[in-house]
Amino acid sequence: MNPYDAVKKLNEKMGRIDDNLFSLEKVEENFFGEYVITLKANRMVKATYAVLKKIADMTGAKDILIEETEHDNLVEIKLLLPKK
Repeated sequence: MNPYDAVKKLNEKMGRIDDNLFSLEKVEENFFGEYVITLKANRMVKATYAVLKKIADMTGAKDILIEETEHDNLVEIKLLLPKK
């Protein structure tokens, strides 16, 4: 999945107020030819297993790295998205 489409789909499904829950900070490609997407949370998103699993399922991410939290809320995450 295209990383921009993945973030758009994630915002449409999880953003209840508007489609701006996560903002795309940068997209990189790693050594294995996979996308590394850095997302910044614009509102409070709990850092729970259920939320991270939902993010992975919606985007098709292989792995999620929590870069920064504020108490128990996500601030910045990285997704590892395979090219298809």
